Amino acid sequence: DSTNNRVGIGTTSPSDGQLHIKGTDTTNQVIIENTDDGSGAAPDLTLRRTSASPADDDGCGEINFQSLNDNSENLTMGTIRAFVTDVSDGTEDGAIAFRTRKDGSLGERMRIDGSGNVGIGTTSPSADLHVVAGAAGDSVCKLLDNGGFGFNFMPRVGGSGADNQIRT
Repeated sequence: DSTNNRVGIGTTSPSDGQLHIKGTDTTNQVIIENTDDGSGAAPDLTLRRTSASPADDDGCGEINFQSLNDNSENLTMGTIRAFVTDVSDGTEDGAIAFRTRKDGSLGERMRIDGSGNVGIGTTSPSADLHVVAGAAGDSVCKLLDNGGFGFNFMPRVGGSGADNQIRT
């Protein structure tokens, strides 16, 4: 499609991007192969954003997983998104967010921040693994480092008051 600067493989009408690959069988649609014998050699796929004015929370790249619903609407069912949380030279930070669709809405379910903290149900994890319940009264579990207790279960009733803690 020279009018829109699009390339189609397996389609004469590429849409929604500069490269559109369409297949009708169950084989792989894309294979990236590296035959270098070096121990550090591997096939690479790089998603790069080059902005003239980079800013905190800029997206670096996103992989979208899409499918049709029973009304033939093409919906994103999940994403993996990388973004920069601090663009300051020498102190750059990044994060990866995982989103899935639940009850018709796409929402972030898990995040790995620049420190390696993993958050489930929170976008700002404060421990190696930080889990926040989806609703008041649901169980909440936070695993601590080996300098403290190995398990910290904190049920919260009614969303107020002090946390109850069970440590083992």
